[in-house]
Amino acid sequence: MTTLTRYYLRRVLPPFLIALTVVLMALSLERLLRIVEEITDSGAPVGHAFEMLGYLLPHYLQLAIPAAVFLAVMLATRRLAATDELSAMQAAGVPLWRLLRPLLGLAFALAAVMVVNEGWVQPHARYAFKTQMHRVTEASVTLRLQAGVFQRLGDKVVVRADEVSQNGKRLAKFFATVDKADDTRTVITAARARVRHGEADGLAVELHNGTIVRNGPGGKPGSISFDTYLWEPPTDVVAPYGPRGESEQELTLPELMSGNAVQLARNTSPAYVAAERHIRLLRPLSVPVLAVLAVPLGLLGSGRTGHAYGIVIGIAVLVLYQKLVGFAEAFVQAGTLPAALGLWTPFAGLLLATSLLTWHRAEGAARDLRTWLRRRMRAPRPAARPSPAA
Repeated sequence: MTTLTRYYLRRVLPPFLIALTVVLMALSLERLLRIVEEITDSGAPVGHAFEMLGYLLPHYLQLAIPAAVFLAVMLATRRLAATDELSAMQAAGVPLWRLLRPLLGLAFALAAVMVVNEGWVQPHARYAFKTQMHRVTEASVTLRLQAGVFQRLGDKVVVRADEVSQNGKRLAKFFATVDKADDTRTVITAARARVRHGEADGLAVELHNGTIVRNGPGGKPGSISFDTYLWEPPTDVVAPYGPRGESEQELTLPELMSGNAVQLARNTSPAYVAAERHIRLLRPLSVPVLAVLAVPLGLLGSGRTGHAYGIVIGIAVLVLYQKLVGFAEAFVQAGTLPAALGLWTPFAGLLLATSLLTWHRAEGAARDLRTWLRRRMRAPRPAARPSPAA
């Protein structure tokens, strides 16, 4: 790399890493609170929340990388202009196009990271998140007893409690029977019980002041009294989540691009599969375009006394583009628009605006965009009429 390339990348990379961290934290903190609330309601340890949040980081990374590189390039470009370094480069014969070369190299490298992330890492991480959430929450939902009602858990377990409180977590006068394949029956009674998680994220009931009676065919019943006993019902009480690929978001990129993607994603529709297929190509391709667009937007209002309205406009453009893509994805999933037309129209508009603004700034049509637009939009003066001959 040349000295100019290394210097420009050193200006871009620190704000990129800072912006990436800030955006990831902003996106994940709100979701972390919701996960903690769901986990605490089910009685599971809070430590599971951070594990499940790690499964969501690939998804948030897809949203954070375009925003972070866009903000970093705008800030780095504006700093070059504010310190007159950009003017010195141009005075030395370095065109603005020269700065785009290292920028595009960085943008395409990030786009490749996004392709790998959303093509292989994100589907498996999303499936792991749903599986873990199912294991954490399903156990407590399975034992959501009603006072005085016998409830069957699977084919071999029957439970009952005279009193139920704290949303099914606290039980009083607990009773359970377990039938095994060898015709052995176990009867469990306890004065108090608390629903909690077992060692393998399954269902467990912490019993207090009770008795266990085991009775087999032709044998003498045996009983055990206890002060505290942790009872874990059979593992088939909580059904498994299911195989990966039930949703289009759990399919890897080769699976999504194959002809049988609709058959693989049985719990979705062809419109959702088509929208997911196009959106996974659209997001990585948007990174180089946004990186280039950040250069002319960062130079709007630049100078020692200029206002930073270019950064404000840039943030508004980024939010507007993300919202337009989101609206288009919703219309495509509803079957209102074709996937190619609905999702790639905002990208085409972004590409056109990037080309025009970059050409305007590189060719030096005007130092200030407002002046350039005012000259283009000014109504032409009517031609003067020739004076009549004397």
